[in-house]
Amino acid sequence: RGRPKQTWRRSVAADMKTIGLTWPETKRRAQDRANWRRTVVALCPTSGT
Repeated sequence: RGRPKQTWRRSVAADMKTIGLTWPETKRRAQDRANWRRTVVALCPTSGT
């Protein structure tokens, strides 16, 4: 119990690092819905959007 060792932000940062994105680039992509959707599909190809 207690505080989780892996936070959501750290897990997202690790995923973004695998595809070569930084936080500022991620924030920029999140402003454009179509671009963000492509990013999410690249991270989670089995989600089936």
